[in-house]
Amino acid sequence: MVQALFYVVSSNLFPVQSRKLGSVQKAKCIRQKQLLDKYPNTNPTFLRSRRRELAPAHNTSADLAWRMQLSAEEVSKNHSGVATVYGPAEILKILPHRFPFLLVDRVIEFEAGKRAVGLKNISFNEPQFTGHFPEKPIFPGVYMLEALAQLGGIVMLQPPISESYREFYFAGVTQVRFRKPVIPGDTLVMQMEVISVRQQLGIGKMSGKGYVDGKLAVEGEFTFSVQS
Repeated sequence: MVQALFYVVSSNLFPVQSRKLGSVQKAKCIRQKQLLDKYPNTNPTFLRSRRRELAPAHNTSADLAWRMQLSAEEVSKNHSGVATVYGPAEILKILPHRFPFLLVDRVIEFEAGKRAVGLKNISFNEPQFTGHFPEKPIFPGVYMLEALAQLGGIVMLQPPISESYREFYFAGVTQVRFRKPVIPGDTLVMQMEVISVRQQLGIGKMSGKGYVDGKLAVEGEFTFSVQS
């Protein structure tokens, strides 16, 4: 059987010269077409990031490593089809926060002891918009920092870090920059990465960034006090 294998180049499809394809290449071609059907009019970088999505599901270290490749910036460009690692029920088991101050809706990437990527959907019904500001609602900057800190807590309160510590407290933040306003209807895609954990002092440091539609909205470096 002769088939044409397609590649994505600059958002356009160009057929490579037709040739006989082995079973592996045929399967790859079919999966690529399925991804194109699922994510029409998307950018090549995001499409490449989903290349294993329709492959047979295997709980292997290779599959887990692929899930960790997506950055918050990439996800924020098209997050509608991204799978969930921790949903609301799992997050409630990890964090002590509750409504109206639980600011992480779901976690979509997680690397134990190293990093996490999470989502915060900004809704007009949130109580802070009653006064901030009624005629032009803007998600408060301190809430963005708190949401990042809570995402950091999801990393800090799980193994291997939680094997030594059971509690964490938001102790400080530096190098804060607010790059763009976040408003109702936006999805804040956050990423927190561990910089260091000093066990003798009980101090952990993480770097955080938040994106909306692929654009950096907030960033900073966070300090946590971790206790056994």
